[in-house]
Amino acid sequence: EDWDVRTGASDERRSGIMSFTHPKRDLRALARRLAEARIHVSLRQNRAGDLFIRVSPHFYNTDDEADRLLAVLRDE
Repeated sequence: EDWDVRTGASDERRSGIMSFTHPKRDLRALARRLAEARIHVSLRQNRAGDLFIRVSPHFYNTDDEADRLLAVLRDE
């Protein structure tokens, strides 16, 4: 669905942090909707000025929390 997901795929850069963007979505509005749903993300901008959303899931996050994130993205 045109989501561009980025993670550190190489062994030396691997982590649980992931970032994503979408060429046709208002990421600022999406970040606000996620905050309203009590899903904590970070809106970031790269050197080229492109916006992306950074998510840092952790061992202590529940399946329900991951499902809530995906539900907001699906509604997008």
